Amino acid sequence: MVSAKDFLPFGVSTVYEASGRQGLVDTELHQIIPGSRVCGPARTVLCAQGDNLMVHAAMAAVKPGEVLVLVMPEEEPVALVGALLATQAKVHGTAGMLIGAAVRDVETLREMDLPIWARFIRSRGAKRSNTGTLNAPVQLGGTTIRTVTSC
Repeated sequence: MVSAKDFLPFGVSTVYEASGRQGLVDTELHQIIPGSRVCGPARTVLCAQGDNLMVHAAMAAVKPGEVLVLVMPEEEPVALVGALLATQAKVHGTAGMLIGAAVRDVETLREMDLPIWARFIRSRGAKRSNTGTLNAPVQLGGTTIRTVTSC
């Protein structure tokens, strides 16, 4: 049986082509740690617009080895993650993060050795007042991503 970790040595293009050209997140993303790679089951988080309250809630649900996928209904250059939430994610064993919004504290994030890809890099922080949805299918770069609890 093939596990998610079996894909780790391969680049995105190779996995995309081998999968029959399916599942590509086709949008420009900033790779916070150059050369980093990650592979693991997804834990999806649909945040309220401009709000990261659900990211805080996701920290209680994320399991070691999972990749957090964080989006809002509409892409917006507001930081859903900075050094504090990335530290929490790392403590919980998160394998990496894919963020359809912004990150901040990039210099600190690079020092943390947690693979992160983000749509934007901005200092403007998110509100923390509206809930979102955990484990719902989310859209990023034209692809639907679903929470997968095991691979």
